[in-house]
Amino acid sequence: MSKPGRGDVDDPMNEAMSSTGLLLMFAAVIGFVMGLAVFGMGSSGFATLVLVAAFASFCASLVCFMADAQREDAADAALPFPSMLRR
Repeated sequence: MSKPGRGDVDDPMNEAMSSTGLLLMFAAVIGFVMGLAVFGMGSSGFATLVLVAAFASFCASLVCFMADAQREDAADAALPFPSMLRR
């Protein structure tokens, strides 16, 4: 039987940042595929707009993932003992 760790505690902010990043990543992939399809149909203006939106969604997902990782690193730094001893 293991001791409850930091992963066992429900942290709504942690789940929200990770979920938002994941949804933005899915939107970026769908937007990229849709942009390529629209470009193949001959509408380069709309395709450019969709591809720029997909790129912005991808960048926003990376920002969410980085913010989540920095928050977890700050939580680990606040503990008085190394992370390898917690498990």
